[in-house]
Amino acid sequence: MSKLKKQNDMRINLSSFEKKCNLKKYIKFNPKNILNPNIKINNDKIINLNTFEPELNKKKIKYSTCYTNPYSVIPKYIANINFNKTNNKKIINLCTKLFIDGKNNLDEYDFKEFNILLIKKNKPYDKYIGIEQTFLILWYLVFSDKHIEYADKLVYMDMIKLYYTSFCLGTFDIAQIIYGLANSENVLQKKFYVSFYVLAEEFHFKYINLYLGSNKKSNIIFNSNYIKINPQKLLNNLDGEFKYCIETINEEITCPFGHNILIIKSNQNKIYYYDPDEQILSDFYKLKILFKSAELDFLNISNRNPIQTITDDSNCVFYCLGLIKYIFENNIQINLARLKLATLFYESEILSTGQNIFDYTIKMPI
Repeated sequence: MSKLKKQNDMRINLSSFEKKCNLKKYIKFNPKNILNPNIKINNDKIINLNTFEPELNKKKIKYSTCYTNPYSVIPKYIANINFNKTNNKKIINLCTKLFIDGKNNLDEYDFKEFNILLIKKNKPYDKYIGIEQTFLILWYLVFSDKHIEYADKLVYMDMIKLYYTSFCLGTFDIAQIIYGLANSENVLQKKFYVSFYVLAEEFHFKYINLYLGSNKKSNIIFNSNYIKINPQKLLNNLDGEFKYCIETINEEITCPFGHNILIIKSNQNKIYYYDPDEQILSDFYKLKILFKSAELDFLNISNRNPIQTITDDSNCVFYCLGLIKYIFENNIQINLARLKLATLFYESEILSTGQNIFDYTIKMPI
């Protein structure tokens, strides 16, 4: 196997949301040091941010939403998630008009309210997009898009109304959405399920909180991602320029384009963030809100000057893997001072020796 193919295969496996990558397949660990028994590595992509820009009224609006891997969700956590019903009269009014009364001809005032709702997407919940807002945002993306055929719009809107009605009746089950995302062989239904899952931030937020709460006493290193799954582009076939099929949708959700980061959780109510690239403060703040709700202090161990450059932009997964190996090789304790120092020494070693990060990751002894 060529070095380039091995590198690409490893990158795909580590970044995939569906495949489970066994690190031992690529790395020869020293049995004496392997995986400090007090630290776990989780490559299930449980904690991620999805960053995308839907175009609304000819303006692109940045969305950064919590996202958990649909292929690794645990049924017992799903069963314990309850969705809030909003007290916001504007949201209730819009949902009633659209999904109960069936009126698609909203007046000018309604559309003004919609614009506020779409731009200030995390209000009134502050922490996440509520499930009723998910229905409304999804409806608006379908209704306003000129690239979606009218017959397809009717299918999407019927599905939105169906699931909203079940929510009102107390029978809504997010597991049906996840099952449809993974198994549907109908293209329109598949696109709906994926888009709904992407926008259902209340689910992701609560799921991640339940997972963290259940593992409160564990030290865990999460291999996480910033991903880019844009539900609008999926629904409208990339502005009408590409026709999605089941295979391409599966590829989109299995290996979404994104950027690798590490999230390191201690058993002392602390969580640490490592990013080898430039950081976006708004996304950093989003993660801080998520972890604060889980009663975890969120701390950054990344260096101010990112080690990743434009010329090696696709190597973020190897920088993250290298840090994991460095932590185990040097038996680094999971606390702020030790981790920040370890990050500095680890990156300095790579820069000072001028090593290729892929070679360093594979050949560095553990």
